[in-house]
Parts: sequence; structure tokens; C-alpha cells
Amino acid sequence: MDKIYTTQLIGLLKKINDTQPDELENAARLLSQSIMANGTIYVKGIAELKALEYATTASFESLPNGVIYSKQSFSSTDRFLLFSPDASDSETKELLKVCNEESVPVVLIVTGAYGGSEVDADSLIELGLTKGLTPNEQGERVGHPGLIATLFMYNQLYLNTLDIVNELKD
Repeated sequence: MDKIYTTQLIGLLKKINDTQPDELENAARLLSQSIMANGTIYVKGIAELKALEYATTASFESLPNGVIYSKQSFSSTDRFLLFSPDASDSETKELLKVCNEESVPVVLIVTGAYGGSEVDADSLIELGLTKGLTPNEQGERVGHPGLIATLFMYNQLYLNTLDIVNELKD
């Protein structure tokens, strides 16, 4: 089962990497604008993606000026990085509404499929993960890769953001 999971996960990460380059660059540009202007990048993870709050603000590769969101007030140079398993859940919708009302650009990374409904984010990265990667003996799919795939996407976003910031500084 380990080999099946690993093979499926590697394939999934390659697929994510191949299908998101334009939106990834757009998201990195939004975040780099805030970094260059000394704005704050507010970060919020919903449900199991709460772990990304610490990965983005208190790790070896944390975003410059990244802060975990806890209802702070915004400035015009701020950005919001939101990680959600489902773009249609009430907490995600409420945060998007607050950011929209405050004119704060949002990068939204969704592990599931957002279902084509309107999402009020400036950059939407949809991973489209709906089930686990490995079948068990009962025929169910287990080993949902949502957290791993989202962390991978964050790392890609972080690297792209730093590239843009370094280009702008030169």
C-alpha cells in the first residue's frame, strides 16, 4: 500500500505543478507586491489546513511579513492567503466577504473542487482533491493528500514569490 500511495502522490504533485503555473505566478505577484510595499500577508487555514498557518509564518520558509489572521485591521498594502478544503463553506465565504469589503486582495488555495460557483478571490488555486489515493480492502479510497498537496503548493508559491521579490530588488 505504501508504494501505491507514494506513486499516486508523486503523480498528483506533478499534475498540480503542471496545471497551475499561470495562477501560481498570479498569486506570487500579489504576495510580492505586499512584501515590496512592507504590507502584511495575513494567513488563515480552515479545518485541517490550519497547519499551514504555522508553515507560512513560523517555519524555515515562512513568508516575509506573514502573520496568522485573527481579525486584525487591514491596510491598502496587505494581502490575504487563505487555505480551505472547500471554497463554499461558510467560514471561507465569510473571510472572502470581509476581504472584499476591505479591498484586500486574496489568494485562495482550495484542496477540493470549488464547484464552479463564484469565488471572490483575486487568485484561485484549485487542487481538485476529492478522495484518498489508495484503495483499501473494502474498496474505499484512503490516504487523502489534501494537507501534503497544499503544503507542496505553498512551497511552490513561496519560491515563486521570492523569485519575483528578488527580481524587483535588483
